[in-house]
Amino acid sequence: MDSVSRRSPMPVAVEELWAWHTRPGALERLMPPWDRVRVVGRSGGIANGSTVTLLVPFGPARLRWTSEHRDVDPPHGFADTQISGPFAHWTHVHAMHADGPAASTLEDRIAFEGPARRGCPRCSAIATSCSPPISPRTPASPTGRG
Repeated sequence: MDSVSRRSPMPVAVEELWAWHTRPGALERLMPPWDRVRVVGRSGGIANGSTVTLLVPFGPARLRWTSEHRDVDPPHGFADTQISGPFAHWTHVHAMHADGPAASTLEDRIAFEGPARRGCPRCSAIATSCSPPISPRTPASPTGRG
């Protein structure tokens, strides 16, 4: 299984970081404007068992990708696990850590396996480009945008 991770310091308390992620439209705010990934469905907010469905470009086609929120632990984080989509396995853990009274760290860990083999370059590109907040639009201040 392949993985990618990133830690991003945030200039807000962990509770504010959590609140930013739970507000409607957080996923859309994290996606770069040039990205052709689109949210086409969702059931509920960030709660165990709620889902998000994306349309993801894959060459000239678009793939439907549905993930389910699991292990929701306010304000410490949650995980998204693929229930249908392009991967044999895909889980994105969003871990939020307090770093003092007015700062926090957002840690993203993505574990994935391509549909046919380990080390699939196209799968790596999809896993990281479609998995905010590893995109360039990670909010510098969750209270400042959206």
